[in-house]
Amino acid sequence: MTYEERFDAGAAALREGQADAAVEHLRECVAENPRDQRAQLYLGVAYGLTGAEEDAERHLQAALQLDVGNPQAHFNLARLRHRQNRLEEAVAGYQEVLRLDPDHAKARQELQALGRLPADLIASRMVPETPVASVRFGGARDVMLRRIDIVSALRSVGVAMFIPSFLIAVGLIIGGIVSQTAEVGIAGAVVAVVGLIAPLVAVPLMSAIYNVLAGWLGPVGLDLDLDAEMASVNHVDGLSLARIVATLALVRVFLTVLLYGGIFAVIGGMGAFSGTRFPAAGAVALVVIVIALIVGSAVAVGITFVLTLLQAALYNLVAPGLGGVRAKVDGPLHQTEIKRLAAWSTSLSVYVAYLPGTLLTTGYMFLSASISPMGKYEYLAVYCLPVVMFVGMLLMVLFYNLAAKIFGGLQVTLEED
Repeated sequence: MTYEERFDAGAAALREGQADAAVEHLRECVAENPRDQRAQLYLGVAYGLTGAEEDAERHLQAALQLDVGNPQAHFNLARLRHRQNRLEEAVAGYQEVLRLDPDHAKARQELQALGRLPADLIASRMVPETPVASVRFGGARDVMLRRIDIVSALRSVGVAMFIPSFLIAVGLIIGGIVSQTAEVGIAGAVVAVVGLIAPLVAVPLMSAIYNVLAGWLGPVGLDLDLDAEMASVNHVDGLSLARIVATLALVRVFLTVLLYGGIFAVIGGMGAFSGTRFPAAGAVALVVIVIALIVGSAVAVGITFVLTLLQAALYNLVAPGLGGVRAKVDGPLHQTEIKRLAAWSTSLSVYVAYLPGTLLTTGYMFLSASISPMGKYEYLAVYCLPVVMFVGMLLMVLFYNLAAKIFGGLQVTLEED
């Protein structure tokens, strides 16, 4: 029996109330890998159910040393001390649970009971609750993506996006040097610098905005299928995703219009001050900014909302057959780390989901090619676009895996729905 099979057998026995069998399996897991926080936690719970309180406390303490922010380890240790009539320590443990997880109903109930009932009347049996100890526990779950850790997003997704930007920047700079043309060299350098900075700014900014929107509009809902260390996204709640993505599009339009409108206003203002060709350019810029914000925002939100609904529906249709976004994950639900993405199933599932957007882009490029003097080259780009899109997605997954291996994966906060 492999390590994972022993752990799954122990966890299943624990769920079924077979404490002795759970101890047998989980004890072997801890002997093989004492740094597995899940095994330490569940072995502590199993020992508590058998009445071996010293062993239970030792393994629960070991689980906390491996993950001091795990509410379930604190809760079960508090329950053990409660049962031993160590009330001050139990109260402190329940309070720590509520500090880590303010919605933990059972910890709140225990504290309320301690304030008005004798300790010997309080039900304090240790229970293996829905395991926040690890998302590996298995089974299908409806969860909500409550929060994205900004720092981990920068070092994983940001770095993954930085790698192709860096390669493009090197190519532009080399092209400028080879061309021996000052204008080409300067343009290449400017584009290279902007391309390098953009992902390192955009990723943490979009992560922070998502966290705000998730609290305001509600987080994105996901249906996860958990199998050992792997998690597959089988279904995405299209409405919650569309609300978030459309609002992000609104923010992006707002920032873009302000940036370019501001540049135009400054240029126009300088022209007005110097009495050159556009004396009223500053006022015109202000009008353009207002119109662009109103029209651009409405168009961006409407198109993005409908397109995201279509993409989510298409993803939900093909994910069961293609495998969906599949990732190796680690840690508790409240701090899940995406350590590695399955390259093929993830790229192919997302690529198919993006087909509506790809078709829109292809149609626009085809129309542009039909009226452009460079039409034959643009037609070639149209024909190559589907392949380029898939290769680009596959490369981004591979770049993410590289960045996650070196700097650590993206960390997210998931909540069961």
